Amino acid sequence: MKKIHVLFSIFFFTLLTATTLLTIFIPDKKKSETENRELQQKPQLTVENVSTGKFQGDLGEYLSDQFPLREQMIKLNTLINNAFGNKNLNGAYKGENDYYFEVILDKNIDIDRYNSNINAINVFNQKYPEIKVNLMLVPTSSDIYKDYLPKGAPIYNADILYEIANEKLDEGIFINIRNTMESNKDEYLYYKTDHHWTSKGAYLAYKEYCSVKGITPKSYDEFNFEDVSDDFYGSLHSKNLDAFAKADIVSIAKNIGKCTVMANDIKIEMYDITKLSSKDKYLTFFGDNYAKTVIETECKNGKTLLVVKDSFANSFVPLLTEDYEKIIMIDQRYYTKYFSSLIEEYNVTDTLFLYGVTNFSAQTKLATACKN
Repeated sequence: MKKIHVLFSIFFFTLLTATTLLTIFIPDKKKSETENRELQQKPQLTVENVSTGKFQGDLGEYLSDQFPLREQMIKLNTLINNAFGNKNLNGAYKGENDYYFEVILDKNIDIDRYNSNINAINVFNQKYPEIKVNLMLVPTSSDIYKDYLPKGAPIYNADILYEIANEKLDEGIFINIRNTMESNKDEYLYYKTDHHWTSKGAYLAYKEYCSVKGITPKSYDEFNFEDVSDDFYGSLHSKNLDAFAKADIVSIAKNIGKCTVMANDIKIEMYDITKLSSKDKYLTFFGDNYAKTVIETECKNGKTLLVVKDSFANSFVPLLTEDYEKIIMIDQRYYTKYFSSLIEEYNVTDTLFLYGVTNFSAQTKLATACKN
């Protein structure tokens, strides 16, 4: 028995050494298409990085990300967890009706920053009284489909976030779509393997927006939504690569306003059909996220909408192309300027801040951009 233990230890040590060496000497991968994310590259060995602990942390991530059999190990780990009934698969709960949910806890919400961003929108509203300002916070699928969560699975307190927005925002700013989403939860409002809403979810939000803005909305059928993919495995599937996951359906609205789209001064398509052959089929909406996207439509009503957003807006904004002459989309992950220059340049008449509710609490640049 002792001999077997020794042989097993030698085998394990040899395997670990071999894979570590392979990790170091095999050319690094820039991105994992399966996991749909950038991979950690070789960390820089400097005195400063070592003294701050950055090198050690980056090295651990690097060895993990560049591990030669990484994707196979993720699949194996998920298979084992499934066999033992573990519903938390690498940061995604496996729920009922084939839904996966991002694991978001109270500790993941920066409530101070959330409050600061709410206050910043009030400041923005008061600074530009001539502009009609609104905030829309998209609920997470785990909030709307609570009944599908694993029994006893902890999630963040969504109620407090919406209470703060309702209580602290100036009158008329907050467009609360949470009740609408909850009352229609029997419909396909969120992808099952991705954290985004589906085109039906975006459409319900569009109807709420139109109601607040005095716009006559088109019916769902009038938009002529068409299924363009039935094999989408999204961001939550990328966490665990679960072999038992069921694919999602991606739909796009065919009957929208004609327009020209410029992203970072380069002409693009509103629907990038080439992305249907990629892992992240949600990128079909605009092809990616950009610092600044300018949409010019054939609507001649003199209205310009500034949308300060995350990726939830990408499937929402196309539905407004018959209601505004121009739509400017800003993603602060990449856009570094203040909003004041945009407002003057494009003669903005309306502004919509549109974020996933938990993403809103993580915005570090919003307060400064609103106040300057």
